[in-house]
Amino acid sequence: RRQEPGRPARATRGALTMGSDAIGSGSNVHGFSHGADGHASVAAVSSSGGTTGGQYAVTGGTLLLSPGSERDPWVGRVGSVLGIELFVHYLLPAVIVLEILNYSVAGGGAGAVLGLMIGLTLFATVLVHELGHAKMASHVGGSCEKITLWPLGGLAMCATPTADHGAAVKVALAGPATHLPLGLLFWLLQLSCGDLSGPSPYLHDLKDFDRLWCNYTSAVCWMNIQLLIFNMLPAYPLDGGRVLASALLFNGKSSNDAARITCFVAAPIGSAVLGVGIYQMLGSFSGGILTILVGAWMLMQVWTVWQLQAQGRAEHHPLFMTTTTAQGQAGNV
Repeated sequence: RRQEPGRPARATRGALTMGSDAIGSGSNVHGFSHGADGHASVAAVSSSGGTTGGQYAVTGGTLLLSPGSERDPWVGRVGSVLGIELFVHYLLPAVIVLEILNYSVAGGGAGAVLGLMIGLTLFATVLVHELGHAKMASHVGGSCEKITLWPLGGLAMCATPTADHGAAVKVALAGPATHLPLGLLFWLLQLSCGDLSGPSPYLHDLKDFDRLWCNYTSAVCWMNIQLLIFNMLPAYPLDGGRVLASALLFNGKSSNDAARITCFVAAPIGSAVLGVGIYQMLGSFSGGILTILVGAWMLMQVWTVWQLQAQGRAEHHPLFMTTTTAQGQAGNV
């Protein structure tokens, strides 16, 4: 299908090509550690979809395949939500099982139930995050064809009008914004059970079934706070990194300069996430493996962008596409 003159390049079904400006979004990872004081400490890590929600072609034959692509044998369609196709990675249940095991170590039967509740709520929260991106994409004149939930979180396959950096910022911010009402909701639920301590990374009396609801609401409230803060870090492929890249392009930076600055900012943050995961592993804290995977994945996405800008081809990445590039490649859509 060729692009008609004067119309913005858009995403094609199943693949995001060089002729589209795509916004990937929100993977979320939730870890658990047991503190020396006998209380449970909840930690959540979130990151944004790095390879723009599907596959995209790069001049020279390089092809990146991300979770949610129709060619991924580990992903299956489970239905649709608000008209958007929903796909789930077959290893997703393993993360929920890890949550159950982590909490059962400290809390026995009550802890296992709590882990199941938090694990399921985590990915429900991820889905709401992705729907935030999807609905904003539609609001600014774009579209979202599918959402994929995978072990490291979620990925929304969305497109905005090419080179519309203002629209890209709105779509990027819409996902993290969903954590504000969710956090407020679970804080009010926490208050309703008589727990006036407010959001906290610490849970108490995990073995006590009577405190199950209070611990659950407290954990989910804190989780949403962490997901909001982490997502807004200015590190690609997090939502905050996408905002940074769009702001650089909006202020006149070339695609290569914007990509280079984005990498300089994102690489230390990705390395820090990786370092936190290693520290967790050395300190015998659970959740370290997932944190390491998130950090490594972030650095891989940064390396992809760095390679493109080093070759002077950053404009072939959907995040750094310019109007000129889009017009030249619109016929490929």
